Amino acid sequence: MDDTTKKHVARLIQNGEANYQDVAIGNEQKNIPIWSRYSLGRDILSHHLKAHPDLSIKKWTYEENEDNLEGYKYQKRIESKDF
Repeated sequence: MDDTTKKHVARLIQNGEANYQDVAIGNEQKNIPIWSRYSLGRDILSHHLKAHPDLSIKKWTYEENEDNLEGYKYQKRIESKDF
């Protein structure tokens, strides 16, 4: 997923215009591609691991979502949503 699409999906999440199903399986009417949830998750985790390269797998696996989102470019758009 390119940055423009990530930003679009994050904005929809922030505004409450996208629900879990939209983000998990996609929604053509809202221009949300299939697998958006996984694409954003991968991007968030990649960012987190680059910022904290010494974290063990066990540590980052069980961290709180807020810890994983810290410093992510779309953090404010996503952080208060349950996805």
